[in-house]
Amino acid sequence: RPIWSLEALTPTRVEVPSNFWATVQYRITNYSSKPRTLKMQPVTGITQNTAGVGLCSNVFELSPSGGSCILSLEIKGNEMPATITDAPVICDVQSSTQCYRPSSAQLIHATRIASITSTTLTMSVSNLLLATQGPAGELTLHNPSLIITATNVRTNISSTGLNNNVTQTPASCDIPPGDDCTFHFQSVTAATFPTPQSITIEGDNTNQLMASIEVEDAVIST
Repeated sequence: RPIWSLEALTPTRVEVPSNFWATVQYRITNYSSKPRTLKMQPVTGITQNTAGVGLCSNVFELSPSGGSCILSLEIKGNEMPATITDAPVICDVQSSTQCYRPSSAQLIHATRIASITSTTLTMSVSNLLLATQGPAGELTLHNPSLIITATNVRTNISSTGLNNNVTQTPASCDIPPGDDCTFHFQSVTAATFPTPQSITIEGDNTNQLMASIEVEDAVIST
């Protein structure tokens, strides 16, 4: 049995875009009958996150017989080599030759891949029901990306039968990472076309979504 062990708490085989990062975590447990002061051997492209409850510090001491902490590692795509395959290695600060690594199945296997340039939007509703000259209907788009801004997000309403009867604001929007954009649709005149009608929503670097808008001449009670 090793004097201390590393147990993976997250997947350790990761693909890391050049403009992004990945987080891998291990639980390090001391099985020795005495305290151990340990540190990780440096690895290009990997930094240790030490800010958080229970996380290992850069140099950390584990109490005997079961003392543990969580080693949280950030693998940076813009700093790492093409691959990382033999990490992490944890050594005793008193003896650089007394080191342990995870089992081969739990070693980090990180591969750098091309940068992320697109994002996948989600929307709050897929069907809107409007009353002529009634309140506006809302459709909210969410950008879940952590790093990519969705650019020039717009609909094709102007090229559908809705164009002469339904207004849309804003005409388009950019959606920063983790943010939302809400389109407001309002029926200003009685429908002169069969409804519901479908519209598409997409940005220059996003997926395409589809929604349906129906217009009633009667006022919708609220």
